[in-house]
Amino acid sequence: MKKILVLLLFAGIGFAAFKYYKKQEVLKEIGPDYVEIYNQALVAVESEKYADAMQLATQAAEGGYVKAQVLAGDLYYRGKLKNKIEEVQGTVKKKEEKPEPDYAQALKWYQMAASDTETPDMLAQYKLGYMYRYAKGVDRDYNQAIGWFGKSSQQGYCPAMFEIGKMYFNGYGVEQNHQKAGQFFEGSSKSGCPSGDYAAGNMFYKGIGISQDYSNAMKWYLQGAKRGNIKCHTAVGVMYLNGHGVEKDYVKAREWFQKASDSGDGRASYYIGHMYSTGKGVKRNSYTSAKWYLKGALQGNMLAQYNIARKYETGNGVTYNAKKAYMWYKKSASQGYVPAQKTMAIAYTSGESSTQANYQAYKYYLLITKLGNASEVKYAKTKMAYVKPYLSKKLLNKVNNEVSYMYNRILALRGKKITG
Repeated sequence: MKKILVLLLFAGIGFAAFKYYKKQEVLKEIGPDYVEIYNQALVAVESEKYADAMQLATQAAEGGYVKAQVLAGDLYYRGKLKNKIEEVQGTVKKKEEKPEPDYAQALKWYQMAASDTETPDMLAQYKLGYMYRYAKGVDRDYNQAIGWFGKSSQQGYCPAMFEIGKMYFNGYGVEQNHQKAGQFFEGSSKSGCPSGDYAAGNMFYKGIGISQDYSNAMKWYLQGAKRGNIKCHTAVGVMYLNGHGVEKDYVKAREWFQKASDSGDGRASYYIGHMYSTGKGVKRNSYTSAKWYLKGALQGNMLAQYNIARKYETGNGVTYNAKKAYMWYKKSASQGYVPAQKTMAIAYTSGESSTQANYQAYKYYLLITKLGNASEVKYAKTKMAYVKPYLSKKLLNKVNNEVSYMYNRILALRGKKITG
């Protein structure tokens, strides 16, 4: 069972897809042999005999069994495994090669299942939308993506509703509309997706597209936490830490953060480090805070990365290490944290002047003008005026293109932090 689930997680489908595959009802008239062949393919997948699974799934798919068509599409998407003959000390041994995706074949089978005249498959429709949304083997096409997501959501598939919500939230292929995004997030939640709980909670918490309401935010976060959404665990901890919608309770905050951190959430690890750094609910301890900041940094949280960088720069709670400080500042800056970008820019302008140093400083100051608040933007523009004369027109064009790429990537990351 666990092995089948691993196969299905390529598009973040999770248990919704798993339940789908375990259904054995025959939804249309079809030869019983193909149903049995499909079931044999599932057994082969569970046993990690993917080459056999591919052969069986394709056979049933060609016979018109929709579920087998979806499974065949998944196997091609994940990668058709081929048996490779290799000699080992004079004997012949079969070895399965590393899978390589065949998106064209995956697309063919998904389209066949999604367009079935009697029982168009909602999972195949979702996966087609996913391929077009994220340019998996096809050119990115938001119109196709939202079209297929829409068909899937009409059949009640909650991951499709969630993806439509993200498209409205970010304005991808549609006019940006936070209110509609919230409606789709709530719809996906009501249909069983914990990711919808987190996104809906964030909308209420931040007042995006709706009036700020901490009580409603807490309701969505708690529901998501009960369903196992780790980011919701962290969000509940933040509510208790700050006393938003609930009475401030550092003990409960720590408990929620601990659960999320143990499951890999860097934001939760950051907050535990913050509690030890500020003495909130625990005795202030620089060494312990550094330990948690480092854990959060390794888990990818930009705030933790910035704070552990400061620790290495000052030797507070850790051994002084300028190289590690630089590394973590750079990682935090690349995720869009303005204080880290400012630190990087200052570092490049504080040393010996060179074209490369001026280029890097200008890059970070330019990023700040796009991401910072009014005072930060004013500061960055003043500093850019000093650096700009040292860069050629060619280098200015290059840095503008690089910053444009970084900025779009950071915006995507920020959107993901809201929607999960």
